[in-house]
Amino acid sequence: MSTTLPALDALLGGGWFSGDWHELMGAGCGVGEVSVLLPGLRACTARGGRVALIHPPFQPYAPALCAEGISLNQIVVIEPKTTQAAAWAAEHCLRALTGGIVLMWTQENVRAPLDDVMLRRLRRAAQLGRSVGIALRPAWAAERSSPASVRLSYESAAHGVRFSALKIRGGISSTQTHAHVALPLLGRITSQPSVHSPALERVGRVGRVVFAPQATPSSSSSRASHSAA
Repeated sequence: MSTTLPALDALLGGGWFSGDWHELMGAGCGVGEVSVLLPGLRACTARGGRVALIHPPFQPYAPALCAEGISLNQIVVIEPKTTQAAAWAAEHCLRALTGGIVLMWTQENVRAPLDDVMLRRLRRAAQLGRSVGIALRPAWAAERSSPASVRLSYESAAHGVRFSALKIRGGISSTQTHAHVALPLLGRITSQPSVHSPALERVGRVGRVVFAPQATPSSSSSRASHSAA
């Protein structure tokens, strides 16, 4: 599945691997890593694929997503209470969203990282669902082993984001170990407000689904949240 960004596609050997698990590792968030993923999310929703955003560190800002051409009808945002609950939600979404993308912010602690068993379950779920799983993990996770087929570190760079290949399925190219992705000035993707919609989806016992709207930004502007039973 192409990222739609030539430099990143070249580093990955063509794009994200369908039916597989990927890890992006960096210090903190907000350096542009989400903006890099937006074109792929847009392409996925444009062809009818579903996208799950799990455990985001900020409330996604629906008008900005809409302005980027991402269909809100195809988006579900899940706010679990713990990292383990986030992994549980990701596993089930990976199985269910055939051909879709599951983007998970692990927000894990160095004293309680995602263990190898759970990471293998996530990769297996992606294989069974033929979906693309992408985890945004802290920088220290790069020092730990993982069954993920793709592992990239990222950092802020001049007018963009620099990615370095740590592991690529099929091997890292001897001539392509880094990629610099230039970013245009984009609207805010994460903010407090969100689109209100009664079309909220329930994902049981993992936390809150913030929005899966069928409304448009012009129709309403207040935040919606739903507590899962």
